[in-house]
Amino acid sequence: DGDGKIRYHEFVDFVWKRERKLRKIFKKMDTKQDHVLDKTEIHHAAERMGVNISERSLGFLMARADLNHKGSISFDDFRRLLILCPTLSVSDVFGLWRDASDLNAGDFEVPYSKVEDPVSTLISGAVAGAVSRTATAPLDRLKVLMQAEIPGQTRQFTSLVQSVKYIYEAG
Repeated sequence: DGDGKIRYHEFVDFVWKRERKLRKIFKKMDTKQDHVLDKTEIHHAAERMGVNISERSLGFLMARADLNHKGSISFDDFRRLLILCPTLSVSDVFGLWRDASDLNAGDFEVPYSKVEDPVSTLISGAVAGAVSRTATAPLDRLKVLMQAEIPGQTRQFTSLVQSVKYIYEAG
């Protein structure tokens, strides 16, 4: 109702509408009409949408989505995986699947990321690193100065201004 809060009945409405949309997508992908999706159907559906999905990514997707380990994805598996996705266009669903399956923490590999211009990427990374170190190193030093106490001596840096002045003068 536009008040910024989700009430139970609004959530239930959303879920019912979303499930109907998911069923339409599932039926469109289920070309064999056997009420499950296998690797071939998923691969063909991805191709029709212009989404390249590698065999490895497809295998990872199947392992993630096939909750009953039968080698196919039932509508229940499909629904559980996608019911709360932010969008349900078929190409977006494949994009979400592709992104989720390509990021494999076990291999530390992200094959979907494509570098358009390696020189720009290198320069961007260098600038980001320089800015990061330039901004964080003085703050780290400031933290140490403010926390450090030498036993038997009075605390030298009791204020933020005093500490910043010391860092500036010391270089």
